[in-house]
Amino acid sequence: MLLRIISIVFPIFIIVMIGFAYGHKHRPDMQVANSLNIPVFLPALFFIPLALALRL
Repeated sequence: MLLRIISIVFPIFIIVMIGFAYGHKHRPDMQVANSLNIPVFLPALFFIPLALALRL
């Protein structure tokens, strides 16, 4: 049981740590991510649950 929890949480923790280290070292420009947030990611946030609910 503990091994299963670790096998799920550990890869997520590693990805977060890699992103933190990259962001701390390179200081990426967040303007591109901010400009894509509203027109791309926000509609996807609503469309995916709606599509899954209608598939039932």
